Amino acid sequence: MLHTFFIGEWTFERKIFTGENVQGTAKGTAIFEAGENPTTLIYSEKGELHLTENNNSFSFFRSFIYQFEADKLSLIYNDGVNIGQHYQTYQPEGERLVSLTPHICGADVYDGYFEKLSGNSYRQYVKVIGAKKDYEVETVYYRSESG
Repeated sequence: MLHTFFIGEWTFERKIFTGENVQGTAKGTAIFEAGENPTTLIYSEKGELHLTENNNSFSFFRSFIYQFEADKLSLIYNDGVNIGQHYQTYQPEGERLVSLTPHICGADVYDGYFEKLSGNSYRQYVKVIGAKKDYEVETVYYRSESG
């Protein structure tokens, strides 16, 4: 997936689950805009997270820098306490971009991939395992009609 594939506006649906149990769902919008150089995109998402256990809902925002170099994609935090820090690097494997190494955050390990589903959709999958965490996150993105 070249960086030009991502440019534009997207809607997404996200599921957070443990085994077969859905812990939460989210819907939102995301946008990829040109960064400081031709191989960098700024990703920003916002949406609403609904937790199934207690029926609570929360608004959220997240931003990453997508840095494309040769055949690799690196994600860098673009907000929060980790701003400017490397999150993960991915490389092509068929229609997927798979992580080169897991992301370690304290006692937690994050691993995953991006998968192109069509010219107008893709999936991001993340598995989180750790001392206090054991869940998966699947987000499916759809190119917006206006994007």
